[in-house]
Amino acid sequence: MTVTNRLSVRRSLALLALLGVVGLAAYVVATARASSVTAVHFTPDTFVSASPGATWTIDFTTTGAGALVVGNAVDVTFPAGFDVSGASAAFTATGFTGGCTTPVVAHPAAQTVSVPLTGGMCQLAANTAGSITITGISAIATQYSRFGFSVSTYADTTFTTPIDGSGSCRCSLVG
Repeated sequence: MTVTNRLSVRRSLALLALLGVVGLAAYVVATARASSVTAVHFTPDTFVSASPGATWTIDFTTTGAGALVVGNAVDVTFPAGFDVSGASAAFTATGFTGGCTTPVVAHPAAQTVSVPLTGGMCQLAANTAGSITITGISAIATQYSRFGFSVSTYADTTFTTPIDGSGSCRCSLVG
């Protein structure tokens, strides 16, 4: 076998090894399960329907792989009939650390408010309860199913609806 043939065989083996690693990585990514936050609660500051600019507190707990850092976001979805176009947000003291600031991006057509983690070293650790307060949310109807509300994060990407039972959804408004 000539030197050129040996180099060609080595290159071919190296390429096959690289393709095997890339294929394995693609398989691992494709089979990874998406996680979702737990202990989700949506609580309005008023239970009066059609109140303009109500404040909603959204509580949730990240998973073991759900740590959040600057540049990540929390996405909050409200049911049809809510107006999220005037949304603004503030982090409450629960869970988040590092001097978080609170811009929001409202997506009225999707009934969603994205809260990006910005400022300082803003973070929420894995397996940690966090709370976000969003102001400027207007509701029209008097009662909503808990299934219209949901939360997901950059790390816990599957949308999760509020819990019921002992956790109590607290999603109903009265007229």
